[in-house]
Amino acid sequence: MNLQTKWWRISAAMLAFIVASAVSLGYAEAATPSYLRLVVGGVCLLGVFMFASGITGVKTALVDEFNCYSLQRVITFGWFVVLSSAFLAISFWNVALWKAGGSGVVQSFVEIDASIWALAGVVLGGLVGNGVVNSIHAATPPKDAGAHESALSPDPRRQGSMYRNIEIDDAKPADITTNSQFGVQNTVDMTAVQQLLLQAAVLVAYVVAVGRLVVATASNEPIGHLPGLPAELLALLARERGGSGRKCSGPEGQDQW
Repeated sequence: MNLQTKWWRISAAMLAFIVASAVSLGYAEAATPSYLRLVVGGVCLLGVFMFASGITGVKTALVDEFNCYSLQRVITFGWFVVLSSAFLAISFWNVALWKAGGSGVVQSFVEIDASIWALAGVVLGGLVGNGVVNSIHAATPPKDAGAHESALSPDPRRQGSMYRNIEIDDAKPADITTNSQFGVQNTVDMTAVQQLLLQAAVLVAYVVAVGRLVVATASNEPIGHLPGLPAELLALLARERGGSGRKCSGPEGQDQW
């Protein structure tokens, strides 16, 4: 991503935030339809996405050190965009409702439920843990280079027991649900598919929950908190995250995680 594109995206993000705050300040009245809050949320969602893509680039944010799309990076990026935009949109509206010198206290910034902090720990733990495991596998010398390789001409796509793309442009969305070990990189990883579907379902449901909360709250009332997640669902997400490690061949030929 060139510098011009980077600054264009960041400028677009700043413009989106200005529009969101202006709409909130200009229409924070009792007669304002609740759907305008959804408009503010959509603008903030676009702004956060453009800002994040302007800082690092979407592909750079989603591709790991092996030049492959990473499931854990995709999950982290998705939750970051959704939670950040929801926090900003609701906070913009709450600040617009605040009147200096008025009676009572209007909560300006939305509270974040403890379960959301736990979710952040699950998501970031998966990102860090997956990176550590992959680094260990990448540093493990392969037992057999294979018939198509030799000591003098090793396959440049092999890094330890891991598969890597030569260039970042070689990354493809299918990387998210395929194995990362060299030799089986084109086979589907059903654990990754299961985790992707579960995370996508929870993410979409959370977006719907935030939208329903916004619509159900009177436009002249502040929104005090973001929706939380049940403990059972968090436990399931943590379990799926824990089972998403990549398999490699151990020293005795046994599969290890």
